[in-house]
Amino acid sequence: MNMEKLNTTLTLTANIGVLIGLFLVAYELRQNDDSLNATIQLSISQSYEELSTLGIENPSLQDALIEVFAGSEAISPDTMTTIMAWQYRYLLVLFTTYNLYLDEIVTESFWREKASHYTVYLLQSSRMRDIHNASLHDEMFSPEFRAALDTLIADQLAAIEGTGQ
Repeated sequence: MNMEKLNTTLTLTANIGVLIGLFLVAYELRQNDDSLNATIQLSISQSYEELSTLGIENPSLQDALIEVFAGSEAISPDTMTTIMAWQYRYLLVLFTTYNLYLDEIVTESFWREKASHYTVYLLQSSRMRDIHNASLHDEMFSPEFRAALDTLIADQLAAIEGTGQ
């Protein structure tokens, strides 16, 4: 009888140990998810910081932006190439942000805020918009991403027209 009681006690203790182990594994996995999300947020933040200072750190981009926004004559091929490269780099970061939004890693408001920093350039300059439209190809980014950008531009235009700016 003592062996049977000992066996039952050991089995119960082992099962409790397994349950505690499962809870600890679940806790560790949760911490890893939080750590991964923090790393993603930091990486996104660094990407947008690089984009925001690129015009200052890169004189050819700065000159190209000035030519597009303030120039009155035709855009030079160098300017066109520089702006297209800058837009593509920006769109890559936005595309990543959009996919993180779809995966519910970043919020919709975060996605819209970051995308609006880009689309405001398109609204302020028809030249910038023309370069953007001419450089996009169907195989570059998903149709959903492009539609999301178009929706954001339409929303921004409606807001501008609504305020009479």
